[in-house]
Amino acid sequence: MFILELLAFGCIIYSILVITSQNPVVAVIYLIFVFINAACYLLMLGIGFIGLSYLLLYVEAITILFVIMSINIKPTDNMEAGTQYTKIFI
Repeated sequence: MFILELLAFGCIIYSILVITSQNPVVAVIYLIFVFINAACYLLMLGIGFIGLSYLLLYVEAITILFVIMSINIKPTDNMEAGTQYTKIFI
């Protein structure tokens, strides 16, 4: 039972750190820790499928979205690339 309380307390602390973090990279790392703590909590309760779903879906989705966000594609680049193809048809 001590492990369950420790995981719940860790989930609360890391979620507070996600909200108060100034750096987005650190906030994403804290968010991953929140999901890992929640998944371990669910695994310890015996709800293995939902715990593994948290790990596989949410943690990987957050990391993939963060990588896409880090690429830093500007919308003006996409607009300029699209105009060269529309000039052919007009």
